[in-house]
Amino acid sequence: MKIEDLFANIRDKLSATLQILLPSSDLCARLPAIANLSAEVLTKVEGEGGHHSITS
Repeated sequence: MKIEDLFANIRDKLSATLQILLPSSDLCARLPAIANLSAEVLTKVEGEGGHHSITS
């Protein structure tokens, strides 16, 4: 998988997640969890050493 595809995949998943969360009144309470998830994804990407793959 090319890095461009990887980031497009991440963008699409985050967009879908935000569309679900935005109507909720407790979005601010959920932001740390979203940030942690994003950090985990980036850590996994960086840890792949140039060989990027996403498993759903």
